[in-house]
Amino acid sequence: MDVAAVQSLIEEKVPLAGFIGLEVDAVETGRARLRMPFSPQIKNHLDIAYAGAIFALAEIAGGVAMLSAFEQEGYTVLARRMEIDYVRPSRSDLWCEVTVPDGVIADSREAVRVAGKADVVLPIEVHDERGRVIARVSAFYYLRQQSN
Repeated sequence: MDVAAVQSLIEEKVPLAGFIGLEVDAVETGRARLRMPFSPQIKNHLDIAYAGAIFALAEIAGGVAMLSAFEQEGYTVLARRMEIDYVRPSRSDLWCEVTVPDGVIADSREAVRVAGKADVVLPIEVHDERGRVIARVSAFYYLRQQSN
């Protein structure tokens, strides 16, 4: 997938992404890496990264990874639920890399083929510029074949 095209798509479909400065670093099948610069747009009243901005980074990175894994099959990908644990505060740029394992991709494709739908759970971590985990997310997605 073309990084510039994904960046444009995210900014068009999720305007918040542009406001908070999300940048797509890499996209491959089943993998996405995004970063978010520490800026006034993501600071809270304590001058640290706002929880909602951290969540947005994780949610959008997970969505891009899922779409890159399943869009060629014509699947609809929906986030069902996300649980986030904030591990430490941050005053730095943040990054998030999400990988949908090959086995999960294969099992999900088979589940959609057989049952018309699949559930996928992905662990996601958000890191600061020093590589420390600042948030852990359990992301629950629903896949189904698009109706014609």
